[in-house]
Amino acid sequence: MISAIKLTCFFILIIYDLTSAQMADTSFSNQQIEDIISEPGIDFREYDEIYDLEILQENPININSSDIFTLQKVPGLDLNIAQIIIRFREKYGHYFSPNELYSIKEIPPNTIKCILPFLTASDIKHKERNNLLTVPSALKINWRTRTSYSFHDINDSLYNKYAGSKIKSYNRFSFNYDNAEFGFITEKDAGERSYLDYWTTHLMIKNTGPFDIIILGDYRYDSGLGLILGEPYGYFKTIDAAYPVKKKERLIQPNNSSNEEDFYRGAAGSFRYNDFQFSGFYSNQFRDAIADSTSQYISSLSYTGYHRTSTEIKDKNLVHEIKWGIRSEYLFNKFFSASLLFCHSYFNKIFSNDIPYSPYGNSFNDLSISYNFQNSSMIYMNGEFAYDFNSVASINSLQIPINKDFLFICSVRNYPRNFISLSGHSLAETSGKVQNEIGFYNGFKLKTDYGTLNVYYDQFKFPFGGYRFPISNSGEELLIGYINSLTDNIDIKFNYKYENKDYIINEAEQKYVYRRLRNDLRFILRWNLWGTIDEKTIAEYNSVTIQQNHLNEQGVLLSNSISLHFSNYLDFAFSISLFKTRSYYSSVYEYDEYINGLITGRVLYGEGLKLNIYLKYQLFHNVNLSVQYSETFKPKEILINPFYSIITNNFIFQLEAGIN
Repeated sequence: MISAIKLTCFFILIIYDLTSAQMADTSFSNQQIEDIISEPGIDFREYDEIYDLEILQENPININSSDIFTLQKVPGLDLNIAQIIIRFREKYGHYFSPNELYSIKEIPPNTIKCILPFLTASDIKHKERNNLLTVPSALKINWRTRTSYSFHDINDSLYNKYAGSKIKSYNRFSFNYDNAEFGFITEKDAGERSYLDYWTTHLMIKNTGPFDIIILGDYRYDSGLGLILGEPYGYFKTIDAAYPVKKKERLIQPNNSSNEEDFYRGAAGSFRYNDFQFSGFYSNQFRDAIADSTSQYISSLSYTGYHRTSTEIKDKNLVHEIKWGIRSEYLFNKFFSASLLFCHSYFNKIFSNDIPYSPYGNSFNDLSISYNFQNSSMIYMNGEFAYDFNSVASINSLQIPINKDFLFICSVRNYPRNFISLSGHSLAETSGKVQNEIGFYNGFKLKTDYGTLNVYYDQFKFPFGGYRFPISNSGEELLIGYINSLTDNIDIKFNYKYENKDYIINEAEQKYVYRRLRNDLRFILRWNLWGTIDEKTIAEYNSVTIQQNHLNEQGVLLSNSISLHFSNYLDFAFSISLFKTRSYYSSVYEYDEYINGLITGRVLYGEGLKLNIYLKYQLFHNVNLSVQYSETFKPKEILINPFYSIITNNFIFQLEAGIN
């Protein structure tokens, strides 16, 4: 009887929370999103960086205990700002709230606004580790479901070739109970048959007994600068010149991403002993791969995550991988840390090595040494050396604060042609291809009373043709970015990007290397017209030249969006983008970041316009309903593109609910 009464009271409490609790805000500023993501590069792309931001918001950085390395995990928080935060803490004591950062004149208010969602100011002196018998003090339940659909008749011919419907489905559930978290995600891509085509789940316990973290199920493991084990985001060249080189490994994180690759399934954990941190992981999972039908040798792993056609379905879970690793890190006086990592991978099928410098065999060992160092002059260095028992790859970066407003950045990477990294995601011209590349990255970040200037210049070369790159090629890239808050209500951003790169073109079944010159100018104006009305204007001009085949093209984009906040319960947004390009070579791009938890990038080419309509309604204090409809019109084309490999979604419906 007593148990029944307790159970009834529990459900009453749940119902009360569902109608009265405030749902956690997981939205981020548009400027913040655009500063950490790269150009789409393909027709349609969903960015995993949003999951990185959401995890960081759910596990904020403590400004009362974090060292200079950890603080730089926050996007927009560079070395100079980290030094200012620490100096203020050492002079005046612990922060009572992250809002105290507004009292520091050296940090621009706009920067503080961007980094606040990822910071906390808890007092570590009174924080004790939990044990398994501790009564939890907080309960958080969040649920997100999203359905996308394409109404385009153009996709019907493609849809008929696929096993499933055009519906794209996504579901995420998370249960946080003090120091424990349970999460579950399912996803079905458009054209796939099963609504459980991709699923991931995890159980995470933090600060329990001697362990900092324990995860059972699916997780990500990030070590050093990603030469051996790296997350698939965080190393892109972006508008923020310091972002690609300041990253510190997150080590063990639950897998909350819809990326169907680059995660591990098994168990992982870490604990500290004096100045040492020890961690390890074990993974046992099936992976997609492309194999020869006769010999069954693996030609390559498949990273698309699509299982729509008979070929893609055949490649699903084709190989079985067992992977494990151990890592130790030594921290000395919060100014120096060094880590040693060893990991082993075993596959039940053999890699064929048909292409020069491709993986060969079914057993791979990797050894890595990484470091973080800061001297008394506050010069910050980090790097990693990785050995695959054939060759040594390395990347080393340096940040020098000339003064509190000027930060110089440089990085040197050297990835030998015979270096094999199946799970590496370090700074490279192409993400995930840590092989056969020499690169030099230099840049600086200058803050003035008239705005912030970001500049980087990256020079790279792929010395040999082989597995990753069929023909030797090289290139260079320059970006100049300027950001300024003209008033409290008006922000402007200007980007100029110059690319001089070799471009591989297939002609008559032959591969040729042509030199492509690209100049891209992009201007963004954000204006709070009224307290509840926001306006955003984007203008882009793109020029592309390939001299060998006498190509000279231009592309233009003009986009305008209006966001209306009618009340605490209703948001509405409308955008229209006009574009004109000669062909795909001179394409322009735009981002969609209206739907909470979803960032998409779209390449626009040809001549036409694109419309976006977005509506968000708060059904209860903690239940949000979002709807987005987008349409692209190209009146001069009968078919937009009959050869899409991806069914793009022009209608999105999302429902979110939570208990906090």
